[in-house]
Amino acid sequence: MTGFYDRHILPRLLDTACSLPPMTALRERYVSQARGEVLEIGIGSGLNLPHYGSAGTRVTGLYPAAARTVKAAE
Repeated sequence: MTGFYDRHILPRLLDTACSLPPMTALRERYVSQARGEVLEIGIGSGLNLPHYGSAGTRVTGLYPAAARTVKAAE
């Protein structure tokens, strides 16, 4: 069982830090180059998902905290 910090605070901190413009620019640059079947380990809340190209890319995401993958699936 995870605590309040792990469920509510840490996920928001990670999303905020990973959503900063320099990180978003890196996502746009590299994630968009993925093709075919992709296994994204540590998918978190799915910040990379909008950056995958439409060239037949199929993404499977893994993350140890199930509550985080629920947000990514939204």
